[in-house]
Amino acid sequence: MLDSKNADTGLWTGRARYSGSTSLSAQVGRWELAGRVRYRTRSDPSAFSPEVEGFATLDLLASYELSDRLELYGRIVNVADEDYQLTYGANAPDRGVFAGLRLRS
Repeated sequence: MLDSKNADTGLWTGRARYSGSTSLSAQVGRWELAGRVRYRTRSDPSAFSPEVEGFATLDLLASYELSDRLELYGRIVNVADEDYQLTYGANAPDRGVFAGLRLRS
């Protein structure tokens, strides 16, 4: 839990009281699969910004080991394409899809 009040004035700082993430992953043969939930509770209004709604988003991640040195990976961020803000007036990105190759030396 975050202390969201200014100790001197007692006013809300505009920070969320609770935030975090949790994930679950599994290794199946050459595959590594994971799901991650990121969340934050509502940020109370402060002298500097209005209230920002809480949110929860789901991310899916996967990788496949092509060889001892080469891995194919990908992820889908914000699977449900939720609209949310980390701070007032700054929208977070929409759903994103990423992929790549990782070479280990």
